[in-house]
Amino acid sequence: MTKQNSQPLLTVKKLTKYFGGLQAANHICLDIWPQEVVSIIGPNGAGKTTLINLVTGVFPPTKGTIWFNSKRIDRFPQARVNDLGIARTFQDLRLFTNLSVVENVIVSARQTVQAGLIEMMTRLGRSKKQESQAMDHSMEKLALVGLEKKAHLYPFNLSAKEQKLLAVARCLATEPKLLFLDEPAGGLSCEEIRELSSFIFTLREKGMTIIFIEHRMEMIMGISDRVIVLNFGQKIADDIPARIQENEAVLAAYLPKMENKS
Repeated sequence: MTKQNSQPLLTVKKLTKYFGGLQAANHICLDIWPQEVVSIIGPNGAGKTTLINLVTGVFPPTKGTIWFNSKRIDRFPQARVNDLGIARTFQDLRLFTNLSVVENVIVSARQTVQAGLIEMMTRLGRSKKQESQAMDHSMEKLALVGLEKKAHLYPFNLSAKEQKLLAVARCLATEPKLLFLDEPAGGLSCEEIRELSSFIFTLREKGMTIIFIEHRMEMIMGISDRVIVLNFGQKIADDIPARIQENEAVLAAYLPKMENKS
């Protein structure tokens, strides 16, 4: 975490979102600093995914502002937000099952490929060189997540852990500064969670900032610089893991439910 002599990478001010009469986000304020690893927790329906959707441009906020790298982005479309350096995974991963592992990454690597996808696939004009560059770039990201030897398999040939890593590789292909991970530890064993945690630290060492939604306490408390807790669309706590575990509002709203699941 690097707060000294730096500005927040991400600032959210009074972020509010209504879906009809339902208030899904209620005046959320937060700062995320460069190279932080921050977890977002809360009961089902607390507004965690809504917060990610707002920051990544899936839909605009009803009120409030979002600033990334000192640029206001709360009215930008999703593609523009991604181009600025924010990437995300999804709970359902959204992999292209009819494309190979490396082709999944190539599709996401549009920042490094100037030719259109149709041109690239049909090998017309300038696309041959750019296709080669995209392949090299994508293989580099697959190597980073340990999937380079499975580049020509299809996603359904991968384990659950490997599919999650492929989703991360697709994000890395866009060279993000800020990476959102939506429940990355879901379905993983304790050993796989340790490996994933180590990988997240590797990304942080490379200069990346990571925010993740998670329910697995061993991961949350093991790697988070800070834990942000949401409940009914409101931020009820924002602190280091040790103090979050002792926060009465958090204990009342969330941790007992998590203990019952474990």
